[in-house]
Amino acid sequence: MNAFIPLGCARVADCFARFARRRAPLVRLQTLRCRIRRMLAVARIEMLQLIRDPTTFSLILLVPAIQILLFGYAVNLDPRHVPIAIAGGQQRTVKRVSRTIEKTGYFTIVGDGLKPGAAARMVRQGEALIGSRASRTGPFGC
Repeated sequence: MNAFIPLGCARVADCFARFARRRAPLVRLQTLRCRIRRMLAVARIEMLQLIRDPTTFSLILLVPAIQILLFGYAVNLDPRHVPIAIAGGQQRTVKRVSRTIEKTGYFTIVGDGLKPGAAARMVRQGEALIGSRASRTGPFGC
């Protein structure tokens, strides 16, 4: 019986454990293949059903096309005149930030040079959609 134990195995149980570890990826691969085969079988059946029923097939093509047309004209992803409130300490910095923001054309400044916390208050009250704080330092505290 000891003649059948591969080298490096002290006991028969060690041998079976090594065999099981080697075999595990193969079992997982076979399970994955079975799952893929089942999914392809279901997809094939669904395609046959679609071919038999032209109404469903036309709906699958027609509804997304109508949605693309409607949303393409109705949804505007270019915001204009978004109300913004700017709070800050130094007047010069606040004015520079205000001019830069106003030049874009996307924003309407509803509060300029406000006290700290006033911009957040305006956002909470619904007077502005965006509240910003202009500081003397750069965006990363430099």
